Amino acid sequence: MTTLLIGRNADIHVDAVLLALEQRGERVVRIDPENLLPENTSVSWRKSGAVIRTLNGDFDPFELDGVFCRYALESIRTESVNPITRFVFDEFWVALRGILLGSHANKWINDPFQEAIADHKPLQLLKAKEVGLQ
Repeated sequence: MTTLLIGRNADIHVDAVLLALEQRGERVVRIDPENLLPENTSVSWRKSGAVIRTLNGDFDPFELDGVFCRYALESIRTESVNPITRFVFDEFWVALRGILLGSHANKWINDPFQEAIADHKPLQLLKAKEVGLQ
C-alpha cells in the first residue's frame, strides 16, 4: 500500500511527514501539484485498475492507504489564453480529481474537496445552527 503526499516541493511540513513515513518503511509518493500538468502527468484507467504517472513516481490511486494534502487543489488554474490549452488543462484536472475522489484511501488529511465545501459561509452557518450554535 502507498501514502500519497500532495504539497509543494519546498513545504517543510510535507518533508516531515515524508521522513516519518519513510522511517517506518512505508511506500510514499510525493507530488507537487504545480507539476501535475497534462504534459508531465498521465492518468490511465484499465479493467485491472488505474495508474497515475508523475515526475516523482507512479501509483495506483485505488491502492492508497491515505492522502496527506497541503495544497488547495481547487485553486490550480492555467494562465494560458489559448482556449484549447485551457480545455485540455480543465479536462485533465476533472479526470485527476475524479480518480482521487474515488480512491479507496482510508484517510484524507486536509481533504481539499471537503475543505472547498466547508469554505462556504452560508453552509457553515446552517451546520452551526443544526448543532445548536448561535
